[in-house]
Parts: sequence; C-alpha cells; structure tokens
Amino acid sequence: KHEFPDCYDLFKNYKKKYILYLAALFHDIAKGRGGDHSELGAKDVDEFSKLNHLPTEDHALIKWLVKSHLIMSHTAQKLDLSDPRVIEDFAKKITNKENLISLYLLTVADIRATSPHVWNQWKATLLKNLFKSTLNYLEQDKVSHEDSITKRKEKAALILDNYNIKNHHYKALWENFGKSYFYRYTEEEIAWQTRLLFSHITPSKPIIRVRHRPNGEGIEVLIYQKNSANIFNKTCHFFDEIGYNIAAAKIFTTQHDYALNLFDLLDANPKSVSYEGLFKFIEKELTNRFENQKDSKPIKLSARSRQATYHSFDTKISVYQIEQTPIYQLEVITDDRHGLLSLISDQLSKEEISIKHAKINTLGSRAEDTFLITYKNHSKMSNKKINDLIKKMNAAIA
Repeated sequence: KHEFPDCYDLFKNYKKKYILYLAALFHDIAKGRGGDHSELGAKDVDEFSKLNHLPTEDHALIKWLVKSHLIMSHTAQKLDLSDPRVIEDFAKKITNKENLISLYLLTVADIRATSPHVWNQWKATLLKNLFKSTLNYLEQDKVSHEDSITKRKEKAALILDNYNIKNHHYKALWENFGKSYFYRYTEEEIAWQTRLLFSHITPSKPIIRVRHRPNGEGIEVLIYQKNSANIFNKTCHFFDEIGYNIAAAKIFTTQHDYALNLFDLLDANPKSVSYEGLFKFIEKELTNRFENQKDSKPIKLSARSRQATYHSFDTKISVYQIEQTPIYQLEVITDDRHGLLSLISDQLSKEEISIKHAKINTLGSRAEDTFLITYKNHSKMSNKKINDLIKKMNAAIA
C-alpha cells in the first residue's frame, strides 16, 4: 500500500484476483525446458484450464498474460516512451483496459520479486508512464499520433503561458527544432527546454542545464550546442569520471544543426551531496569539455563484480535495421561494469556511427542496453559492416 499505492488501488478493485495469481505461477514455469518459455507456459495454462474447467474468458486472459508477460517491461525499458508511435504500437498489442491493468500488475510484481537490486524508482516511473500513456490512448478512441503531437504542443504552450511566455516568443525556436522534435520529448520537457532556450536559438557556446528529474529519482542534464562529432562520447566519459550512471539518453539534432540532448542520470554510489553545488559543477565542467577540442581519455572497463564472476554469461550483441529506414537498433547484453557505456561509445565513434537514442537497463549485475544508431551520412550498412561491428564490439567488451 505504501510502496506501490497505484498498484494497490488497481489490485484492490481487481475482481478476479486468481487470474493474476495463476498468471504469476505460470509465467516462468517453462524456463529451462528449451524453447520460448512464454509459449510453453501458455500451453501449460491450456492444460490447467481444461482440467479445472476455468471460464473461457478467464482462461484466455491468463494465457495472454503468460504469452505477453515480457512486452511491457521490454517496451518501457528499451523504447522511447515520449514517441506517440511507440505508445500506439504497444496499445494495439494490449487492445483493452482489462489487459493493460492485468499486465501492469503482473509486470511490477515480476520485476520487484526478481531482486531488490533489479527494481528501482527509475523502472517504477517508466512502467507507470507507459501504463498511463497507454490507458490514455485506449480511452481516447485510439487517437492518431499526429493528433497526439498537436495535443502535446497545446499542453506545452499552457505550461509556458504560466510563465508568461507566449507563442511569439518561441515560434522561431520551435520552427528551427523541426517536427521530429515533438516526437522525442514530452510536453513537460518541451516546456522546460523552451523556457531555457527561446532567447538562445543559435548560441555560440554550449548551454548546459541540470535539474532534478520531475517524476522520479536522479537528475536530468540538458545539452544544447552546435552539432559536432563526439558530443555523446565526451558526455559518457565525463559522467563515468564523476560516478554517475546514464539511465537513458535522448539524442536529437535540430533542423538548424544543433545538438539537443537530454541525459537521465542515477548516482552510482548514492551519498549526501549539495545538489546546488553539483549542478553548477556539472554545468561548468561539461561546458569546458565541449569547448576543449581534445579527445576524451580512454576509460578501462572495471573488473567484473564478484556476483558477475560466478554468474557470468556470454555477451550478446545484435544489430538490425528498423523497417526501411536508415536507423538501426543495437542491443548489447553483457556483465555490467563501470565504463561500459564509454567503451561502447568509443567503438561506435571509430566506426563513424552516431547514436540517436539510448536506453540503459541494468538488471542486477547484467546490462541490457539498447541504442538507435545511424551510419555515416545516414547510409545503409552492409551485412559485412554489421558483422564487423558486432565482432569488434565483442572483442572490446570481452
């Protein structure tokens, strides 16, 4: 009730609680048998439901939950939830409110029960945001993502109006940012960034601003400057050096060729700090890094933790093209170690690959990081290039 008030209220009003209990029992029951444990578990549900004469609709929901129990955590932790197209695609898989509530409760319980080290406020916020956005989509008669963007602009404008900032103040800024910008950032982020930047459309020096994350633990760092190579790389190195983990990153280039990047950070070793002093330090030191043309010093991966040493597994790296776009998804699953993100960034820079979006997901001692990337000049990567990239990254991480 105190740790999960939203889930508590949803569960309290859930009529057939045994559906969730059975879904929890069967969702991982087939692990270790070989094959897709979600599909195998769903077959076990069929047998159980037949033996126990479960109502058809209850059987169908339990089976769907077991088959689909990974999609909410995957979407929340690996995709860009500020993009209405992501919400639309997810909602089409969910189809209705009952499925959404059931899957949300099962997903929270599943992650929380895995290990206290796997669950944190960051993941709680991601899941809650996905739940609310999907519920809103389902209850609004499935509005198009174009309509969602229009509403996002209207909500951002209302927030700005509270600060007496009118449309004529930021019209030019939004035009320079371009249409894609509104797919990448939420209305709250748009309003915050607009407040900071509407009078600095083409600054000659980097603008760095830091704040507490509005809806959860950690801090946010905004970087706005003329686009140049290695911005992401230098940023990763800096945060590694000061002991902050990047939980997520939005990497965006405006129509007038300015980098507009947002990093969500978590303290690797939480401690009592003066946030005012920390924010000023980050703003000053990161500005100096960008104005200094020197390359970042190489960072060596830390040794594997004792837990990772005894429970180590093979690194898995995959790259695939997203439909017919010049964008590729890179997924890296490996032991989590200090310096990993900087190393990945170093390797991508060497291969002339740019990062457009990053979702960093740590599960205990395991890292599951997802990146949207583009090759030089947005050209297509050949199969040979993809295989070479995977081979080099495996060698660097090993």
